[in-house]
Parts: sequence; structure tokens; C-alpha cells
Amino acid sequence: MRAKVYVETNKKDIYYYDHVKKAVYDLYPLRVDKIQTLEYFNNNLYADARFRAFKKNNNDKIKESDFKELPGEVNRDIAYKVRIELLNVISDDDTFIFAHNILALGINKYVESHRLNICKPKLESLDVISKIENLICEYKEDYPKYNLSEFLMQKDHWEFYCNHNSELQKDEEWWLEAFNYAYELFDKVRVKSYDPFKAQYIIKNIYFNDKEFEPIIVAIIKNLIDNYNCNNDDEKRKRLKMLSVMIEEYNSESYLNIDKYYQKKLPSLNPDKINWLKATKVFNYNIIRKWVFHDSFNHDQRLNIINLIEKKYYKEKVSHPDILIYDLSEYFQNLRDEVNSNLIKECDEVNSYNESSFMKEIEALKIDLFQKTNEVERLYRENEALKKENQKLAKDVSDDGMTVSQLAITFYYFFNELGVNFGNSDKTEWAKLIHIITGKSRERIRRALNIEFDTKISQKNLRYIAGCFHNLFPLIEDKIIKDIKE
Repeated sequence: MRAKVYVETNKKDIYYYDHVKKAVYDLYPLRVDKIQTLEYFNNNLYADARFRAFKKNNNDKIKESDFKELPGEVNRDIAYKVRIELLNVISDDDTFIFAHNILALGINKYVESHRLNICKPKLESLDVISKIENLICEYKEDYPKYNLSEFLMQKDHWEFYCNHNSELQKDEEWWLEAFNYAYELFDKVRVKSYDPFKAQYIIKNIYFNDKEFEPIIVAIIKNLIDNYNCNNDDEKRKRLKMLSVMIEEYNSESYLNIDKYYQKKLPSLNPDKINWLKATKVFNYNIIRKWVFHDSFNHDQRLNIINLIEKKYYKEKVSHPDILIYDLSEYFQNLRDEVNSNLIKECDEVNSYNESSFMKEIEALKIDLFQKTNEVERLYRENEALKKENQKLAKDVSDDGMTVSQLAITFYYFFNELGVNFGNSDKTEWAKLIHIITGKSRERIRRALNIEFDTKISQKNLRYIAGCFHNLFPLIEDKIIKDIKE
């Protein structure tokens, strides 16, 4: 069983769950590097051994308060117990063979190793690294990738790409981003697949604010589930099959409509008493929109519904961060803007001869709206001109270069050096400037600016970008390396 799945499935039985889960996820990117794996154990999981060595080196003439734990190090009083629980979690996952043997043999740099009699070390053959990499590939944990062809070498992925790209006609970078996101979500949903009725919402309620991008990612995940053959457990296969069937509902009218239970009671329903978690099917953004713009509600009620759903969403996100993994904050604000914009359009129908102060204010808003519309049209024309220019340049320029996600992180560090950060500026303005500089899609840049530094793809991107800064900006490189370690 994969270590990620084991630690989640047996969560209630793992006494030091938080420590064990952190160790498992920290060790994931180190599995093919024995030296880094051992370094991680020495820095994080052997405080008890370090304390014994500290006492011995000082002839036992110390106070316990003189011993200081390292940042992120598990407390010495529980370190041994955490290691035993970690050993149980990774014992059946052969991608963790180096970590398993370190624990089984008690290897550390502080005191003499004490082998565990209850556990035999696994054989580390000459081709052990190759075997680990192959198993990681079979587990579909070999992401992120930086070359689309690495994904398309698999027959089912190649067939999927050919079947869909003939219609979509998207570039290599778009498809590479789609496959990387799909693999990441497939990894997350498998961790929760012991309860497919909850896990389904990770996929069915996908939100990237891109109507073309989202269904392709869902389709890739469905394809991954249907072709996954690393489950030796019949029960787990059945649960994945259930999940596959549930995902088929994605984008169906029956799923995206407000439930008939509520439709029958509209408009007499009191929004303040509705269970919005259930009414929106765990905060599906399409269903939220149908509630907000239902004909039964007026302007003030619509704004109230947005506020009620948003409040419930943030509350549930704290309790279920592994299910509600998408950030809907910008979506809620866009809904408010649209509701208020619709009010202006409705007011335009009022008698134009009414010279009240209210109508003058509406007229001023109309002028402002007209000016903004012209500005949007101007920016659209400029954008189309830039696209054409970029297409001409693309004939003579290599396709090599940073991905959109890597560019977002690069500019994040550049801007921070200049004193500009997400706290004192608007990400939309960032996206606009980066788009002008790089020619990349503004919407994809804006999405990429929602940087999650703890994900596997972000960690790999940080390592790559740090190397790029090495010669010209060593101080920025140091900051990136520090962020990776944290």
C-alpha cells in the first residue's frame, strides 16, 4: 500500500499522526536519494539520539534545558515512538526502501546504531534506484514532468491526447500543465479513495476559472483511474471503480442543477436557514451561480446568499482542507461584481426623464461603465495584436523557456526584492505586467500566481529557479533555498 494512502486510511490508529504524516510527505521527494534521506532523519527524527550524544560529550554534566531542538525536529521524548509508527506506515511501500532500512537498522550520526529485532532490512540491490523509480512511475507519482512527451509515452495518454487535441488545438505547454495538474489531483483523490463519496468532490467541484481547462483535467483523471492497475486489493479496486462512476456526473445537467427538493420550495425558502454545504453539493461553483441568479431572488437577497455561502465555505474549508482544496475567494468577489453590474443594467430601464439625485448617480455609473467597456475593448485589441506578433516570432524562436508556473514564481521573487508583494498590490496587475513582458496568457499567469509553495511541482520549480539566479542574483537564490527548506 502506498504510504500516503496508509497514513490517511489508518489515521485514527496513528497516535502521532501529524508528525508521521509530515515525515511521509517530507520524505516523498527524497526516496531515490539515500544520502538526503539519512540527512532528513538526522535533522528531524533522531533528537533522542542527539541528546544522548550531547550528554556523553559533556560527561553528563548538563542541564536538560541546555539541549536545544533543531527547527522542525520531533521532540526527543516521542522521537522513538514516531519512528516506530513511521516504520509501520512505510513498510509495505517499497519506494521508501532507504527510509525503511534506516529505521530498521537504527542508522544515525549521533550514537551507535541499534537494530530493531522486530523488523528485517530490505535488500538494496545494485539497481535499487532504478527499481524505486519504476515503482514510482507505476504508482503515477512521477510528477511534475517538464516535457509533454514523457506523459505521452504511455499508450493511454497518447490516445487521449490525439482524441482531444484534434478539436482543442492547444499548445504543448497547455497540455503539459493539464497532465501535471491531473496527476497531482489523482494523487490527492487516491489518498481519500477509502471514502469515494467524499473523494468525488475533489474532482467534480474542480475550479481553475477556465471552462476549457477544467473538463480536460477531469477527463485525464477519469482515464488515470480507469487504467490504474497497481491495486492488488480487490476492495480498493472496487472503491476506485465507484469513484470513476461518480466522476461521470461531472458537467451533467442533473448534477449541476439545484436539487428538486429545493426547487419545489422556492421562492418561500429562507436563505439564512439553508444548509449551503448540501445545497451547493459541497460548493460546486456552477451550482453556487445558479442559486445566486435564480429568478426568485432580488438584488439584496443575491448578495446575502453570496455572503452566506462564502461564510459557510470558509468554515468548512478549515474542517476539510483536503476536500475543499480550491480557492473560491476570487469567484465570490466576481459574483458580487456581476450582481451589482446587473443592478445598473436594470436601473437603465427607469424613466430617463427622472432628474432625481439617484438617477444622476445612475447616469454617472453608466458613463463610467461605458468608459470601462471601451478600455476593455482597447486592451483586447492590443492583446490580439500581441498574439499575432508572438506567433510571427515563434517561427524563429525556440520553444525552450520557463513554464507559466515557473515565471510566476520568478517574478514573485523579483517583485519582493523591489518591495512589491501580494499584501500591498493586486495580483491582477502582476498578471497584466508579466503578460506584457512574457507574452504568456494573462489568465494562466493570474492562476499561476496562486502559488502553493508546499506542493511537489512548486518545490521542483523552486529548485530550478534557484539555479537560474545563481550567477546574477545569489541573494535571491539564498532566499529561495531557504523557502525550500522551510
